[in-house]
Amino acid sequence: MDASTAVALVAAAIALIAMGVAIWQGVSASQSAAASKEQAGSSRRAADVAESQLASLQRGEDEAAGPRFEGLLDAMNDQSTEVEVTMTMLSGTPMKAVTVTAVGATSGVAHPGSPLPPAAPSVSWENVQEADRRGVVVGFDAHNQPARITLHLDCVESGGRERHWRRSCRLADMPELGRIN
Repeated sequence: MDASTAVALVAAAIALIAMGVAIWQGVSASQSAAASKEQAGSSRRAADVAESQLASLQRGEDEAAGPRFEGLLDAMNDQSTEVEVTMTMLSGTPMKAVTVTAVGATSGVAHPGSPLPPAAPSVSWENVQEADRRGVVVGFDAHNQPARITLHLDCVESGGRERHWRRSCRLADMPELGRIN
């Protein structure tokens, strides 16, 4: 073997070793990239869980800050086809507006003292605050009585956030001032 053949063989061996090192580095880099991608996915999932927990906490705080109402029925007799309900806001942030809707066996609602029978689908109250008392007249079919009627109070908060809440109460669950037979 002459010197040029020996040099060529050594160069080829070095090239093979370099190629092996390059392949090993490529595989290592590919594994590192896959691990980084997996870690990024895990980090994103952890961030999603934290975001979900924060949203849940915010919903809980919003719900706790929402209004609580109590209803009281005026006295009725057996021939009544309407009843006045006095709603009191027991707690919560001030409301810019509260829309009261009656659903069930009802002819509609009206503001107290209205010359018209209760036939509107809803009535609105503005600027409702804690301890405020507001009335609504609820019409019903004499055969059904108010037991099958539910009031929905759709509330919009005053101020910058203007959060929304819906509170519902069944007339059957409200105390009555005194039944007249």
